Amino acid sequence: MLPLTDLAAQTDTAPGAEQPTLVLLHFYGSSRREWIEAGALLHRHFRVISIDTPGFGEAREVPGYSVSEMADTISETITALKPGRFVLVGHSMTGKIAAVLAKRGLPGLAKLVLLTPSPVGPEPIDPEARARMLAQAEPTRADAEEYVLTNSSRKLAPAIFERAVEDRLQANPEAWRSWMNVGSKEDWSERVTGLSIETLVIAAADDVSLGPNVQRELTMPHFLNVKLETVPQCGHLVPMEAPHELAELIKKFAEK
Repeated sequence: MLPLTDLAAQTDTAPGAEQPTLVLLHFYGSSRREWIEAGALLHRHFRVISIDTPGFGEAREVPGYSVSEMADTISETITALKPGRFVLVGHSMTGKIAAVLAKRGLPGLAKLVLLTPSPVGPEPIDPEARARMLAQAEPTRADAEEYVLTNSSRKLAPAIFERAVEDRLQANPEAWRSWMNVGSKEDWSERVTGLSIETLVIAAADDVSLGPNVQRELTMPHFLNVKLETVPQCGHLVPMEAPHELAELIKKFAEK
């Protein structure tokens, strides 16, 4: 089982059983800790589980970095948790994986949230940008700080910024390279297209790589029951930049 945080196991109070569980996944180069602030807000209404994916966070030494392998490992962890009816939230890299899991039809999966997701087809990454990312597979402190700053628009609180930098430094270099060389290039569009599950795509207005236009063009056409929400004046790191706005969007969608 992958490392995870289950807020219901850490507190004396829990939300009503009629509400779905939220299963939260993280972006490329991060960990489940990206959800600390937004997860605490959501836990007022839902059971909240956040998971480290292979190669990242406390799952740094867990192997298997292709889309299919990560989907397998995440699926096994979710199944073991027996969450009942749940909403799956994928962020960036794990947005693609979440779409693959939805296509597989995990028992209990009720709705899907794709937060600034990597498209189900190949991700549009400029070759020069891809080369720079690969060169930083074993980052210096300056590289990690640059990564966080480049992907955020709002200024992060010092403690949150430090946590994001730590998670970037913790990422397994092999997992980092694999996503750039393999996962981000994988084309699942024909296998995933036509999904009927109710889906919310959340874009960030200032996202420099996977903003609203990318989501309209490359993500939304693959879903039959989908809507788009945009967080204004926000970059790619939405759970850390705009936890209150994000939590409200997810709450409104998940509890309908």
